[in-house]
Amino acid sequence: MIGGLKGPYDISDAVAFAGAVSACSAFATRWREPTGVDQALVDPETGAPHHVVDWHFEDRIAQQRGVPYALAFGTQMEMMLLHAVTNWMSDEGFITFVDLQTRSVLLMGEISCTTGKVIDKRRDGRCHLIELEMASQTLDGVPYMTGKVVVDLPSRDGYSPAARRLEQPTP
Repeated sequence: MIGGLKGPYDISDAVAFAGAVSACSAFATRWREPTGVDQALVDPETGAPHHVVDWHFEDRIAQQRGVPYALAFGTQMEMMLLHAVTNWMSDEGFITFVDLQTRSVLLMGEISCTTGKVIDKRRDGRCHLIELEMASQTLDGVPYMTGKVVVDLPSRDGYSPAARRLEQPTP
């Protein structure tokens, strides 16, 4: 079976993801053009400006933008779906292709249910490729992510996707 449950999505998930992403892009902000305060959302209760990313953390800010609750980051929703794939393929497999579409949002407090099925098996040279059709939805049945993932799996004849990649020279 491909899939599983994650959640409920909460503020600790949002903060952990934002921290990981921020660590990766911390120095990029130095070269980015500064965002003007006029583009910020203004808190109606305090008059304080909020960065647009705050709708991922605070319900009040999300409601200003027309969403009932704070919501998950798009990339984080993709990784939640791909986590089900990596659990299924084990450490021996290798994801070679991902094509996902966001259909809705995952809101704070919701539980994510991811399912998948094998739709094709093929060989491409030495690679043993498995194409998966994946979908994630809330427990209420609202689909929020769908798409295809191709995984390169090891074979009984000794082929290993990880070893194959280690053999390739780095550019």
